Amino acid sequence: MAKSADQKGRDDLLFLVDLGDVVNNYRRWRRLLPRVTPFYAVKCNAIPILLRVLSQLGAGFDCAKQGVVYANPCKQISHLEYAAKNNIDLMTFDNEAELYKIKSTFHVGSGVEDPEVFVESLRRTHLVFEIAAKMEFTLNTLDLGGGFYGHEGAPICFEKVAAVLNTSLDEVFPLSSNVKVIAEPGRYFATSPFTLVTSVIAKRKCTTPTEKTDPHELTTLDPERLGSEKPTYMYYMNDGTYGSFGIVHFEDTRFIPRLVKVNSLCTEPIQL
Repeated sequence: MAKSADQKGRDDLLFLVDLGDVVNNYRRWRRLLPRVTPFYAVKCNAIPILLRVLSQLGAGFDCAKQGVVYANPCKQISHLEYAAKNNIDLMTFDNEAELYKIKSTFHVGSGVEDPEVFVESLRRTHLVFEIAAKMEFTLNTLDLGGGFYGHEGAPICFEKVAAVLNTSLDEVFPLSSNVKVIAEPGRYFATSPFTLVTSVIAKRKCTTPTEKTDPHELTTLDPERLGSEKPTYMYYMNDGTYGSFGIVHFEDTRFIPRLVKVNSLCTEPIQL
């Protein structure tokens, strides 16, 4: 967190992180999905302190670049060469051309709101395992991908998803199958621990249309223009959709603002 004296005269944005929340979410994952080893999706948030804590807890890591579980489904040849030289032999692909390129998956997508999506994907994956067996290939690793929520107020709670997954895994991939099950949670670990602190850097008075104004004129930003009984205001922050709020371009995400007075930030700072 930040100390009020340290922030005096400054209006830079910053993130606060609750490392205890990371620990609690990891323990909750291991308790509710004991068969599934989490490989944190580093692309979600690569801040060193988060990676360090997850590493110490025993989590694996999913990297879309040169890394551990090499999960970018479309890879550069140079990256494949790097993987071969560094003994990285666990990777994903999503089409025949990529498989031939790798030569020497299963992912429900981000932000799942219906746990039955996992059930259907598991059934389809089981068919792939059966086809491979008929061709005398032995598949031994199942990657559930991402799409897990870990914060309060999420469209679906993790407990419900875990219960459905456990039942489905026991049905189509029981322990006797000797299949290793992993997943690639990103937002599950990276959403709830972080709080973005921004500053309001400007304010603009706006007038709104009344019965006497032109009905085609929805709003005017001219602060000198009359015609509104109750003016409204636009507030400008030092962050936006080209920064920390960029996710709004891809998902229907809602942010809940909370006004914090400067003197309430009174704890010792943590260097990230």
